[in-house]
Amino acid sequence: MTPLGFVLALIFSLLIFCLPRKMATASLIAGICYLTEGLPLDVAGFHFTGIRFILLAGFIRVMARGELNQVRFNTIDRSLIIFALAILIISTLRVGTSTELVYQTGTLYNVFLAYFVFRSLLKEEHHYRDVLAIVAFVIIPFALFMFFESLTNRNVFAVFGGVSDPDMMREGQIRAQGAFRSPITAGAFGATFAMLYASILFARPRTRWALVGLIASVLIVFCSHSSGPLLGLALGLASLACWFVRRHTSKIRWAIVAALVGLNMVMKVPVWFLIGRVSDIVGGGGYHRAYLIDQFVRHFGSWWLAGTSNTSDWMPTQLEAGGADLTNKFVADGVIGGLIGLVLSVALVVACFKWIGIALKAHRGQPATEKLVWGIGATLVGTIAIFFSVTYFDQMYVLWYFLVACIAGLNIAKRRLAVVTARRPPAANSRFPAGLSSVP
Repeated sequence: MTPLGFVLALIFSLLIFCLPRKMATASLIAGICYLTEGLPLDVAGFHFTGIRFILLAGFIRVMARGELNQVRFNTIDRSLIIFALAILIISTLRVGTSTELVYQTGTLYNVFLAYFVFRSLLKEEHHYRDVLAIVAFVIIPFALFMFFESLTNRNVFAVFGGVSDPDMMREGQIRAQGAFRSPITAGAFGATFAMLYASILFARPRTRWALVGLIASVLIVFCSHSSGPLLGLALGLASLACWFVRRHTSKIRWAIVAALVGLNMVMKVPVWFLIGRVSDIVGGGGYHRAYLIDQFVRHFGSWWLAGTSNTSDWMPTQLEAGGADLTNKFVADGVIGGLIGLVLSVALVVACFKWIGIALKAHRGQPATEKLVWGIGATLVGTIAIFFSVTYFDQMYVLWYFLVACIAGLNIAKRRLAVVTARRPPAANSRFPAGLSSVP
């Protein structure tokens, strides 16, 4: 990395190590949007980017202060560990080289440090709100830099290496990328925080800092001119609006499934080509993404056992390094880890939704907190939609594990529910003894 990038990474590392919990978490998020992945340092064969340095500082901090030891493992933690280890083992055995082992070990480093640092720092619901209150002002300069880039075609983060002035246009508009390697991951960063701040405003309408964060986040999305994050944001907000029919979510889910099955039966092409139809309206590479899913299904026999290293015959266009551009997280997980990797990836998402459901039941009767939890679930829905348009291939992966850690931190709601149930006298003719609940 450049000397300037190294100094900035060092500053963030010191802040993370020394500051109180909420400030340290906000500093780590600041590192996502202000540090590039340019010019990594080679240490014993491993490439250390700026974000990896500050993740290491965060890990040392939570270990030294005993914050990691306070984490009580739950289904989400176990699902993530199993998924990450399975990807490492399956991919390494398939390729069979030390280079692949080193690469997958680096990926495991990214996953475990990003997730467990956030998991150790975010203990309560109010920690989550406190961090977002700080981040709302942290991202304002980044949003302004993105706006400047979209107007002038000058990327101020080019001085850190790894990024350059924008070379992508859409309908005559410059697609800003900031410190990210692509406009779409920059847009995904903005869309994620836009959904989080919208959920805060939904729960507490007069929260001014949330309004500031929402405006800055939406500006980032629009400056990226990326349809995937924009559609993900729209779907997340639509999910947030479903609060008013939350008692009927099960019926809505089955109605959506039935509608997709019905459309697949009457359409001339598979239902996933609806992504291309939407792209025809809002712009973007929707057809490419639909075609990628189609090829993924058609080539099931080549990847299901242990993934595949050869996708060169999947798409008419190839990456410079060879192979198809896997702009879909779930497709990428299947290609790397086979059917096991794909199933475990989906299982992690399912575990997150289940935890959110438990938290909603625990906080029933507490409208503000219940709405906040619902908003986190809506953010997860929007994020899954974005995953169908991009794999988080740069420092954006840290934000995904921030969201998962926030959801896992809601496990305190399950303990509260158990306490409330234990104190409540059993109803007449109840099938459950005192202290037990039918809630899973």
